[in-house]
Amino acid sequence: MSEAFVIEVAGEAVGAIFRELIGFRFVSLKHTHLPLDGKMFASVVLRSFVTDDLMVLVTLEEQTATIAGMPQQPWSLRVTQVYRREQDQWKVVHRHADPLVRPRSMAETLALLAQ
Repeated sequence: MSEAFVIEVAGEAVGAIFRELIGFRFVSLKHTHLPLDGKMFASVVLRSFVTDDLMVLVTLEEQTATIAGMPQQPWSLRVTQVYRREQDQWKVVHRHADPLVRPRSMAETLALLAQ
């Protein structure tokens, strides 16, 4: 599995896909079991907000992914990330991503349901 990004998380990380796992060590262990293999090829900042100790970025992440053995396909995410400054480093305190879906044919949908 290739990882599209590596982040350092400050504080707690809680997400629906990870149930209620706390801390990056546990989340990253769970992440290794997801059936996703891909490569990021672009990340574009759409909006930003920065103060002395807080930064919010809204980005578009363009990547390709092979999910659960299906053929490689575009996998675009609209991502919001919140960073907190700790001494001289910015650390992620929250990240949320929504997939930007593309139309799928009936044949593709039925193939997914058959798995």
